[in-house]
Parts: sequence; structure tokens; C-alpha cells
Amino acid sequence: MPQHLRTPPRQSLLNGSRLNIQDVIPPEQQAHNIASHSIPADLECLSDSSPPPQPEKHIPSPLEIQLASIQHNTNTNFDFVNKFFLALAKSRGWVDTKHIEVLMWSLGKKHSLVVHQEQADFVSPWLLSHLEAKSRSFKKAINKDLHRFDDQLWQFVLAPRRSWLLDVQTIYAPMNLQDRHWVGLAIHLQTKLIQGYYTNFQGGDCGPVAAKFMELHVNTVSDQRLWCFTDKMVDDFRKQWAMDIYKDVVIPLYFPPPQ
Repeated sequence: MPQHLRTPPRQSLLNGSRLNIQDVIPPEQQAHNIASHSIPADLECLSDSSPPPQPEKHIPSPLEIQLASIQHNTNTNFDFVNKFFLALAKSRGWVDTKHIEVLMWSLGKKHSLVVHQEQADFVSPWLLSHLEAKSRSFKKAINKDLHRFDDQLWQFVLAPRRSWLLDVQTIYAPMNLQDRHWVGLAIHLQTKLIQGYYTNFQGGDCGPVAAKFMELHVNTVSDQRLWCFTDKMVDDFRKQWAMDIYKDVVIPLYFPPPQ
């Protein structure tokens, strides 16, 4: 992993710091932006200070409800109901463990060449949950040299036929904090360095944003401006991921590619 990314770009679970747009835009440019968006003196603003009208809440039709419940038995390790994709694409909607597990699988597949070159690996969120549970028995063991982790541990490693420390130096692992917040971890096995990518996005956006941080890191994106997301950007890549996964795993079931 390149040296310039050994320290995460101001997105650290360890120190709690967050990247602000002021950190990446020069002060003179900030002043220009403020000046260029100032309201002219001769422009009168008329407002009654009332909140903007809220759009009517969409009520799904019976057909939409039926379509959302359709299940797809895919050739992957995952079976999907259409509700899965709707939840992933929903703005600020909470994503569960399966969503994050599928995102890790999808990112590993999408960036397979980079992952191989960088000796990295995306792993299931169940890995850290399993290790956390096993750590309790490890702490209680009198002779820790005799303590063994079971074979189930390797089921959570997504890359087949690859060995840690030999083929994989960095693993990207999502972690759920108290079932309320998702963070992304970059665990460097050789140096035993753990980098945490923590987001202050509220609601369910924390999971997709943590996944996006890990995606940027494995691609060695050093431009810190690309680590700043607006709400609209998060909405957009949530929808894009939902469409990409649907295209990759569901559409081929009904429209197989030509042999």
C-alpha cells in the first residue's frame, strides 16, 4: 500500500477527526466563493419564513408491493428479494449486514485487478463479529498457545485460494458498532496497523459511505477532495450500486449472455 495513504485522509476512527471542505479549499478560494455567491445590495429578498412545502408521501400500489416481494435465486451465494435493492437505493435508509456483505462482494469483484495488485482483500462483516466473539474465549484461556480458532473463520474471507500475509497484506473489513453505526477498517496484517474510516453521516448512510471510503483507499485515491461527499453524492452512488448489483446478478438469470 503506498506510503502516502498509511494515514487515512482525516477520516479516522482512532482520533475522531473528520475532513472538512475548508481543509481542502484554500482560504482565498473560500473568500472568492463567498463573494461570488453574495446577494447584490439592490436585490430584495421576499420570504415569509415558512418551511417549503413537503412532497406527498408515495403510497405503493398493490402491483408495486407485489413486485417488491419477488425473489431471485441467483448463481452467487446470495438470494435476493427486490426489496433488498430498494432498501440499498433508499436515501438515508439503514443497510443491514446482508447489504454490507453484498457490497463487499461486489467491490471485490469490481476491483479484482486492483485488489490483486495491491495484495488486498474485501471481507465479510461477519469476520469481525466472529473474531469479537472468539476473543472472549481467548482471553479466558489459561494457555493461550493451545487456543485454536475454528474453520468457520475462513468462510468469511471472500477471496478464494489466497493466503493472508503471503497473498494478502491488507484486508478491508466493515464493522458494526452496537448495531447502530457502520465503520470501515483497513487492517494491515504485516505492520499490524488498523486504519478506521468513520463517517458522521446520520441514518443509514454510514454503511454505504464506509464502503465508499474502503473503495477509495484500495484504489489509492490521494485527492482529498474526492473524500468529501454531499448528501446528493451519497444518494447517487447508493442508487448506482443497487443498479450495478441488480445488473450483475439478477438480469443474467432471465437474459443469459450469449455463449
